[in-house]
Amino acid sequence: MGVFHDLEALMGVSILEMLISEIPTALANLAVYIFTGLGLYTIAKRRGIHNPWLAWVPFGNMWLLGTISDHYQSVANGKVTRRRVVLLVTNILMTLAAVAVVALCFVLLGRMLAIGFGMFTNMENLDVLNGIEEEQLISAIAGPGVGMVLLSLVVFPISIVYLVFYCMALHNVYKSCEPDNATLYLVLGIFIPICVPVFLMVCRNKDGGMPVRVAPQPAYNPYEQNPYQPPYGMPPQPPQPPVEKDPWEE
Repeated sequence: MGVFHDLEALMGVSILEMLISEIPTALANLAVYIFTGLGLYTIAKRRGIHNPWLAWVPFGNMWLLGTISDHYQSVANGKVTRRRVVLLVTNILMTLAAVAVVALCFVLLGRMLAIGFGMFTNMENLDVLNGIEEEQLISAIAGPGVGMVLLSLVVFPISIVYLVFYCMALHNVYKSCEPDNATLYLVLGIFIPICVPVFLMVCRNKDGGMPVRVAPQPAYNPYEQNPYQPPYGMPPQPPQPPVEKDPWEE
């Protein structure tokens, strides 16, 4: 308990107060996760996209978002896109870089706290600080600091690519559901990110931008018992090819 007491005295706030202050943020993040997952899951399930449960899996939800966008481009515009791959790869790279930055922050924080504790516990004898050489102090701080700067330089272009493809995929999702409001939803989601799960919940049961799918009609055959027997006086008909299955359906 002595260590926690010293830490609280140094920071000027209790550990319990810090934990309580984070409860609203945790609840908001949980609500965003639930609403986003439910919206993506419902859209993918209704359109017959494979593995809609990925909406609840970290990294998998970005793959599913890109898949819904790729499906829309395929059936509405006849284009083949790979936004799901770009979103998945960039999301993983950004997460790994963020973990590395957090680890370096903890290293830097630990070294700073070690120096701070030394100052705090020796207030009556400040001469102890003279034992810390300036080179050692700089090296203790410069290592993690340089690492964080380099990681930031690497993450920045990756985050730009991720943001561009994320907005493109999200706009396709909105456009496939409510084409008239797609651009409005996207702009509001960029400036107010908490609106994204709300818009996904609003759009999850709509297909206003999807083309109407007409079920293939069987060819008329007056001879049901023998489908290859031609009408009188007509040449034999070749067998009809089977109807191809939509690759996006389960």
